[in-house]
Amino acid sequence: MTSIIKITLVATTVLTLSCNFLEVTPESEITSNNFFKTSGDVEAAVISIYDAVQSFTYSRDVMMIPDIQSDQLRAQSGGNFTNHQNFTASPAQGNVNQAWETNYQVIQRSLDVLENIDAVTDPALNKEKAKGEAYFCRGQAYFNLVRLFGKVPIIEKATKDPTQDLLVKRAEIDAVYQQIIADLSEAEKLLPATAANKYRATKGAARAMLARAYMQRNDFAKALTKCEEVMNDPQYKLVAGANYADIFTTGKQNTSESIWEISNRPNVAQEGNSNFDGEMVPAAGNGFRVRVEQKVIDAFTATDLRKAASIGNFNNNNYVKKHEAGPPTITTNRRLLDPNIVVLRLADIILLRAECLNETSKTTEAIPLLNQIRNRAGLPNTTAVTQAEVRKAIEDERFLELCFEGVRWYDLVRTKKVKEVVPNFPGDEKAIWPVPSRELDLNPNLLPQNPGY
Repeated sequence: MTSIIKITLVATTVLTLSCNFLEVTPESEITSNNFFKTSGDVEAAVISIYDAVQSFTYSRDVMMIPDIQSDQLRAQSGGNFTNHQNFTASPAQGNVNQAWETNYQVIQRSLDVLENIDAVTDPALNKEKAKGEAYFCRGQAYFNLVRLFGKVPIIEKATKDPTQDLLVKRAEIDAVYQQIIADLSEAEKLLPATAANKYRATKGAARAMLARAYMQRNDFAKALTKCEEVMNDPQYKLVAGANYADIFTTGKQNTSESIWEISNRPNVAQEGNSNFDGEMVPAAGNGFRVRVEQKVIDAFTATDLRKAASIGNFNNNNYVKKHEAGPPTITTNRRLLDPNIVVLRLADIILLRAECLNETSKTTEAIPLLNQIRNRAGLPNTTAVTQAEVRKAIEDERFLELCFEGVRWYDLVRTKKVKEVVPNFPGDEKAIWPVPSRELDLNPNLLPQNPGY
């Protein structure tokens, strides 16, 4: 967890900072042209990128919605959650707009750093690290966008004038993935191997994100290489099964298993509920907006050490215990999403490596990796032997190990199994969201709208 960083800085188009990460004191007319002078200026700009990354996780429950669209969570009331569950999201929905807007904030702020950093002559500045963080954050932002919206614009220059009219067309999905791979590969070259906290990007984070990007394209050979590089890094180790909950528990995060986390401010009183944007646990007099699917509960065996850390029970209602900031007896003025959000962790990479090996006819090498995750959870070795059996066993293990971490939906999409496990899925055109109507109004070059909306 981070302390609040106080920086005197004027908000420009690309350096507008939200209250979640920095406290900003406006002073005078400052633009990107005259702001980047010192190492401290660059650090402020880099932190503003992370602030926008953090804002994406807060953007109207966007971290939960992939699991609601899958077979892990169920919306209990109407509104946006139910719309996504029924694949009837509207282009005018606030969370749709926020997901688009916050990721492009990340991209714009990253561009501002990359375009201005070389002119800074402060000897205290680590230019490679700052550039690496900007490339990493931009790459993961495009990865978010392409998975949510499909074809999206690739922005090549930072916006210098707030009134500048950027009527950029949407790039093809292949081109967006080329940008993602290029950004994350450059980040891998420039970033340090370690960082003081897991919320700052490292080589390992870039490699793990590359593995995910390659897997989403079913490029098993390249994904395998990145998984192996992460696993060969001695700083990453699985947490013991008895301590599994530590991965997600306030005060115990930044574990050896964690590769990259999104940090949240601790001890900040806000109106609302705690625990993953206040939706997983009922406040006084209110019910759940999101419930755990019975399928998930039934899939955990009684001896699985992960179950107690993943699913809780309150008034005979099952709820998501991962990401929990406090007990479920909540009234008002509690913290929102206090624990860090673990985006990348070693267990995910181990299972991805097993999948890559199995899909490249190296099934016997995949099985020990699968068993490593099972044994950590207190489970016996798998009985799967054939390629098809091991494929199903890996899928089932990812379903449990990574439940409620926003992974399941994208696994189903890349393996083309959405319709098989989500009966109300209308078809592939609804695997992505609509382009926000506000963006279409501002930029007609974004037309046509995604099919089905």
